[in-house]
Amino acid sequence: YPYRVDGNFASPYRANQIRSLLAARGQWKAGEMLAVQRDVYSSFDHFLAQQIIAAFDRQKPDRPQLSEAAAVLRSWNGQMASAMAAPLVTTLVYQQLRKLMIERVAAGLNDTYQTYMARSVVERMLRERPAEWFPDYDALLLRCLTGALDEGSKIQGTKVSLWQFGQFQELQVQSPVAGRLPLIGKYFNLGPVAMSGSPATVKQYTGRLGP
Repeated sequence: YPYRVDGNFASPYRANQIRSLLAARGQWKAGEMLAVQRDVYSSFDHFLAQQIIAAFDRQKPDRPQLSEAAAVLRSWNGQMASAMAAPLVTTLVYQQLRKLMIERVAAGLNDTYQTYMARSVVERMLRERPAEWFPDYDALLLRCLTGALDEGSKIQGTKVSLWQFGQFQELQVQSPVAGRLPLIGKYFNLGPVAMSGSPATVKQYTGRLGP
């Protein structure tokens, strides 16, 4: 490539899903392309859910909320839809995993590790399970699931099946000028609106991607 790049590339999940969807048929009409742009399947989160379920089945923890979370993940198809509970579970587990991995090598710096490749690193870690990082990956996953449930319970209650991913990542747009007008300013603002999608989906959304 003739031009310099900074090397800060994104994880391949979104690009792979776009490629897979486009390769599914030979020709596309303009209107049909909207279905691709609205796609919210995350292969990373689906993989993480399967890892959690496998760890749960092997460890068989005796905690009702863990059992409920496992049941929610077991019936999930990987769609990061706003009304679903499973996407919130995997998102919170991923955040727990990322923090523990960074604490393992750089204590106190977990909040500074925000590379776009973090999901790929987490997946590789769970696939290869190097013993020098963690001695028991099933225990690690259940520890992260427990932390995720504790965090989620504080914001959406203890009934995991009633959680809604979209409430965790709401979009709110405030007009920088008209929104400051007395009395009527609030009518120029948008939201909060529950959002589907994630950094790993074709319809990409995070709190940092919003206006």
